[in-house]
This record gives sequence, C-alpha cells and structure tokens, in this order.
Amino acid sequence: MLIVMISFYLQDRFRPYEVDELNHLEMRSIIVSGITIYSGLFFLSNGLGEIAKVIFFFIIVVANVQFLIVFLQGLTRGFLIKFATAKPRLARRYLPCIGYVFRAANDALGVNCPEPLERLRPLNATEMEVMNEEGAFVKHVFNRKYARIINS
Repeated sequence: MLIVMISFYLQDRFRPYEVDELNHLEMRSIIVSGITIYSGLFFLSNGLGEIAKVIFFFIIVVANVQFLIVFLQGLTRGFLIKFATAKPRLARRYLPCIGYVFRAANDALGVNCPEPLERLRPLNATEMEVMNEEGAFVKHVFNRKYARIINS
C-alpha cells in the first residue's frame, strides 16, 4: 500500500505524460490499484462474514470495470489528440466532428477557428424586421441564388 501512495504522489507531482488525458488515466489507475489492494486485504481476511466478503468483491469488480471503461475512452482520446498534433491536416479533414481533435489540430496549425456556436451572432434590428416578414427566408435564399446568375 505504501508503494501505491508513493506512486500516487510522484504521478501527481511530475505528470510525466505530454497529454493530460494520459496523466488523468494514470492517476485513476493508481486509485483503482489502491482500492483493489485495500479491499482485497479485507476480502482475504478470515474475520469477515460472507456478506462482507461479497460486498468487498463487488467493490473490487465495480472499480475495475469502471476503470476499464474510462481507460479505453481516455486512451482513445489521448491517441487521437497525439494524432491531431502530429498530423493536423489529416485530423481536420477526417475527424472534424470530434471537437477536441479539431481543436488540437487547429492549435497545431496555429489556426484561430471559432467553435461552431461562437460563429453565430444575434441579428440586428433591421435584419429582424426583414426576417419576420412572411416568406422572408425563401426570398432571401432565392435572391442570393439568382443574384449570382443575373450578375454573371
């Protein structure tokens, strides 16, 4: 148990991985190791009844299954971020729907691209009047489409 506590301290202090997701995964794995060792000590002791042993077994199983799920998600996320920083153009082209990959690729390229919801702006008073008229959206789309044909 002392080794688990020392490794927890060292991981928290130095954070050896470049990607934060991998550092978080390592912290969680150390915590789950501590839970498993501590619960396992009680589980293997002879002084507990059967119900207590079942409870500790359940704690061990739930902690490890939960960590396995988080581990697979975090590992995938960490590798995708690494990929986005190594090959940002490919990441932007083939993984644009995964926000954290798109942001990492933009950071690697030095592109300041706003989030999709930040691109929206409120309409001003004149635009609101025009858009509140009946059929305004259809007129707007029609005029934009055919204005290019007439002007060319």
